[in-house]
Amino acid sequence: VSTIPSFGYRVYRLLKKKEEPEKRQKQNFSTIKADTYTLENAYLKVSFDKETGCIESLFDKEAGFSVIKGQGAQPCILSDDSDTWSHGIFNFWAHGEKHLMELSSIRLKEKGVVKATIEVVHTYNNSSSVIQQFSLTHDSKQVSVHVSVDWHEKLTMLKLRFPLNLDYRRAVSEIPYGTIDRTANGDEQPGQAWVDVSGQGKKVDSIYGLALANNAKYSYDFDLEAMSSAVFKYASSGKPVGSSNPQSSRCFVGINGHSTLHPIVTKTSSSCGRSSISLDF
Repeated sequence: VSTIPSFGYRVYRLLKKKEEPEKRQKQNFSTIKADTYTLENAYLKVSFDKETGCIESLFDKEAGFSVIKGQGAQPCILSDDSDTWSHGIFNFWAHGEKHLMELSSIRLKEKGVVKATIEVVHTYNNSSSVIQQFSLTHDSKQVSVHVSVDWHEKLTMLKLRFPLNLDYRRAVSEIPYGTIDRTANGDEQPGQAWVDVSGQGKKVDSIYGLALANNAKYSYDFDLEAMSSAVFKYASSGKPVGSSNPQSSRCFVGINGHSTLHPIVTKTSSSCGRSSISLDF
């Protein structure tokens, strides 16, 4: 490397050493089980509601517990007549009317040995759509999600809501060079690359939680029932905050069964922004 000239390059090729056939070891790993409404590996079983297309259960097999209390990743539409920066608005849930999107379709899009994907499509007013692709790999305790949004509803905010099966909750989010506790009162809070809500798991004698990390959506709210992520805002100026064309960003939803989650989430959220990693929100 030291011999590479300024503004120059060298090509290095790494070749795998050939092994004798009898020395090769066969890889043994668990595979994915999947159908239209279920993704399952050795650690997680993700179940989807047939009527709504939302996450019905995110079941941790080791703990015997689902941190999501039904209707997870539910697209919610909040009426919002505030300006582009929402001056004076702190709690969008208390600000205006609330609507739910309708399930258009749910299907098993991909099923392989190490990865499976379920695609869920929600629509509203026959004009706007949210496409969520939930993927699970054979060795992961995280669900990766690719969400594409085509939004045309003026004076609205779109959020994804995750009801949590927890008591005595603590919300923590990333800030520059550290973390900070957030108040779980429903007010909008900045979260940067990741947020984590942990608490006493109901009917489980341990601390548990749910983490959400992504590369493009940095506004959240927390209350006594759920954690929500802001996805899109169409302001009173008549111009959407973001592109009016279909857009997407990247995220993962991960379980937290221990008290040392933050370094894990930070590492995963960092790789969430790299184009070589298939974690698409």
